Amino acid sequence: MGSSAALLSLLQTLNRIPESDDFLSQSDNLSMLDELYSVVDKMGEIPSSKIVDAAAYERRVIDAVLIFHDLIHSHFSDPDHYDIGFTLSLSQQLEIVKQEVTSFHTATDKDQQQQICSSSRYSNFASSDYNTHNQQHNLLVGLDDQIRSLKQWIFDPDSHYLVQSVMGMTGIGKTSLVQQVYNDPLVIKEFETRLFLHIGPHYTRLEDIMLRVLDELGIVIPSDKLDDKDYLENQFSEALSTQKYLIVLDDVWADDYDIMPENRKGSRIIVISQIQSLIAYKIAKNCEGLPAAIIQVGENLCGKSFEEWKTLSEKEDPLVITRYDDTPLSKALFFSYMMLPQHLKPFFMYMGVFPKHYAISRSKLIKLWLSEGSLDTYPVIGETDGNYLDRLIEQSVVLREKRSSVHSCRSKNCRLHFTFRSLCVSEAKSEKFFHILKKYTDCTPENIRMQQRLCIHNNVILALTQVHEWMESVPNARSLLCFGPKQQYPVLLPLCFRLLKVLDALAIRFYEFPHQLLALVHLTYLSITCDRELPNSISTLWNLEVLIFTRHHNIKWSNNGPVYLPIDIWNMHKLRQLYCKGFDLPPPPDDSHLEKLITVSGVSVHSCTVEVLSRIPNLTRIAVQIESAHDSTETFSFFGHLASVYEQFESFKCVVVNPNLSSQLVRSVPNFPMNIRKISLSGCGLPWENMEVIASLPNLKVLKLRWYAFCGPLWKTSTGQFPSLEFLLLEDLDIENLEFDRQYLRWVIVRHCYKLESISNQFEYTKLLEVDDCSPSFMKKMREWGSVVGAEVKIRSSSTDL
Repeated sequence: MGSSAALLSLLQTLNRIPESDDFLSQSDNLSMLDELYSVVDKMGEIPSSKIVDAAAYERRVIDAVLIFHDLIHSHFSDPDHYDIGFTLSLSQQLEIVKQEVTSFHTATDKDQQQQICSSSRYSNFASSDYNTHNQQHNLLVGLDDQIRSLKQWIFDPDSHYLVQSVMGMTGIGKTSLVQQVYNDPLVIKEFETRLFLHIGPHYTRLEDIMLRVLDELGIVIPSDKLDDKDYLENQFSEALSTQKYLIVLDDVWADDYDIMPENRKGSRIIVISQIQSLIAYKIAKNCEGLPAAIIQVGENLCGKSFEEWKTLSEKEDPLVITRYDDTPLSKALFFSYMMLPQHLKPFFMYMGVFPKHYAISRSKLIKLWLSEGSLDTYPVIGETDGNYLDRLIEQSVVLREKRSSVHSCRSKNCRLHFTFRSLCVSEAKSEKFFHILKKYTDCTPENIRMQQRLCIHNNVILALTQVHEWMESVPNARSLLCFGPKQQYPVLLPLCFRLLKVLDALAIRFYEFPHQLLALVHLTYLSITCDRELPNSISTLWNLEVLIFTRHHNIKWSNNGPVYLPIDIWNMHKLRQLYCKGFDLPPPPDDSHLEKLITVSGVSVHSCTVEVLSRIPNLTRIAVQIESAHDSTETFSFFGHLASVYEQFESFKCVVVNPNLSSQLVRSVPNFPMNIRKISLSGCGLPWENMEVIASLPNLKVLKLRWYAFCGPLWKTSTGQFPSLEFLLLEDLDIENLEFDRQYLRWVIVRHCYKLESISNQFEYTKLLEVDDCSPSFMKKMREWGSVVGAEVKIRSSSTDL
C-alpha cells in the first residue's frame, strides 16, 4: 500500500534528526511526532485480506504525507532551520494528514461488506472465470468461429482488405480450416479463378512466389526475366486484374507477400503462414513460461492482423497488468499482491525499479533498501534485512534466480516475472512510488511531477536538453537510479535534486568528478564511475553509508604504486560499505576510526596494514586485488594480522589481476581468523601443500578457487579436514586428480578444469554436482557416477557432441 510506504519513509527521516536538534527540544513538536506515530499505527491496522476500492482516498493520504515530508527535508537542508513559522506549517500539514487518514478509514469501513464479497470473488476466480476462459479459447485457429469469420470476410463487399493471414504453429489445423472454406460450394460459385498452392520454405523470395503463381496460371516467363521483379509484377497484374480470383498460398515462410494487384472485383488472397509461428514463439517466450499469460495474450491476439502480432512481439512486455484490468490473470496477480503483509508491500513494489530480465543482486537490493531507510523504519519482530526478500520469495511473488553458496535456502540473485513487474510499475506510477524513464515522453513534467524515485532505464535520454530542463523541475526526488545499459561516452546527469538520498550512476561515465554531488548532503548511497580521483571534500557527504566508486574499464592501472582515496575518507563515520576498485585506503590520521564500516572491496594489500585494519574494528568482509605491476613485492604477510584483529571475520576474497604463473606472486596463505566462513581465491598460484592452513579452519563453509588459485596435478585431503565445508567451486585449474576425504558436501561445482580426469568416491553424499565444460571423458564419468549414487548431477557443455 503506497500510503504506508510514504508514511514509513517519513518516519525514517524523522528518526535521523539528532536528539540535540532544536526541533526536538520543543514540547509541541514532540507531541506532533507522537501523533504522527499514532497515524502510522492506525494505517497498519488495515488487514491485508481487505481489498479496498478506495484508491482516491489513499491517493490523498500519499499526497498529504509527501508534502509533510518535503517540509521536513527542505527545513533541515538549511543550517538555520528552526523558526516558529516552520512549526506552524508542520502542525497544519499534520492535521491534513490526519484528516485524510480518517477519511480513508471511513471509506474502508463503509465498503467493508462489499470488500468481503470482492475478496471472495478474487479467491474463487480460478474455478469459475478462469476455467470458462480456458474452455472458450483453447485453440488459436480453428472451430466454427474462425470458419465463419473467414467466410464473412470473403463475401463482405465493403471489406478493404485483399489479403487475410491464417497463422499459428504447425499442426493446429490451419490448412484444414482454409481447405474447408476453399471447397465450400458458395465460395466455388463466387470466384472465376481459384488457386490453392503449397509454397513451402524454399520459396522465401517474393519473386519465387510470383513465379510459382504465374506458372500455375500457365504463363511462361523468359529465362532472362526470372529475377526481374518489376517485369514479374507487371505480368502478375495483367493476368489477374480482369478476374475475380481466390488464391490460397499455403505454408508461406516469406515475411513479404504483398504481391497481388489492386482489384475492386472482390478478389481475395488467403496466406497460410509459418512466419507467425516464429513470432508466436517470441511472444510466448516473452511470457516467461507462465501459461496464464500465454492464454491471455492468445485471447488478446485472436482475430488480429499479422502486423499487430509482429508489433506485439517487438514490445518489451506482451501484457500490461494493472489492478483495474477485468481479466483472470490481472485479478490473480493483484489478489496475490493484496494478500502480502502490509510491511512487505513497499519492498515488493521497490523491486520494480529494475529493468526487465535484470538479475537483481541480493546484496545490492538490501543495500538500497537500507540506504532508503526502509528496513529500519518499519522493523518486524524476527525479521532481518535478508528475511524480507526471503519472505517475498516464499510468497511466490519474487523468483529465485541463483542460490546463495553460504545459505542454501537463500537466493543470491532474484528477479520479477514480467507480469508482477508490470503490476509493480503500474502501482508505483499511480502511487508516485517510482517512475521509469525510458523514452522521451516518459520525462514530461506531468509524468515526473511529485515522483519520489526516478529510474532511468535508457541512459541515452540524458543527452536531451529538454529532458534535463524537465527533470530540474522535480527538485524533491529522493532517489535517482540509472539502470540502463552502460554508456561508453559520457552523458550529463542532472544533479539538482537537493533532497536526494540514493544515487546509483554506475552505468554513467564521468570524465571528471561531478562537484555538484557535494551539495547533496542527504546522500546515503552513492554509486559512480569516474576516470578521476575522489576529491578530499567528499567528506561533506557526511550521511553516506554506501560508497561505490570505480574507474571506467578502459582506464589503465597506475605503474607508480597505489592510488589512495582522500584522507578525509576517515571522517565519514556513517560509512558501512566501501567498494573502490583501483583505490586504497590511506594511512589514517591519529584517533580516526570507521567503526560502522563492515565491508571493504576492490583495495590492494596496501590497504591491509595493521595501521589501517586496526582502525576498522568491525570489518567482516574484505575483497582484495593484487596487481602484478606494482604489487610484485607484496605477499599475504599483511593478512597475518587478520586473526589477531578480527574475531568475527566472515568473508575474504583475493584476486590476482593478470597473474604471472611462472613466478609465485602470492607466497603464503594468510593466518585466517578461526570464525571465517567464506574464502575465494583467484590467480594466486599457490601449491596444494599450502591448502593445509585453510583445511584446518573449523567454521569454513564456502571455498571458491578460480584461475590457478592453486596449481599442481593432485589435491589430496586428509580425514578431519574441512569439518564444516558445504560448498566447493573449482574453476580454471590445472588439477588432474582430486582425492577429497569428506563425504558430505551440499554443492560442488567443477568448471573449465580440462585436465581433471577423476574425483574420489567420497562425494557420494553430495546433494548437487555441477560440471561445466570439462573434458568429455570426465563429464561422461560424472554422468554415470550420478546415476549410481543417486546424486543430482548437472552437466553443461558448449560442445554439440555432448
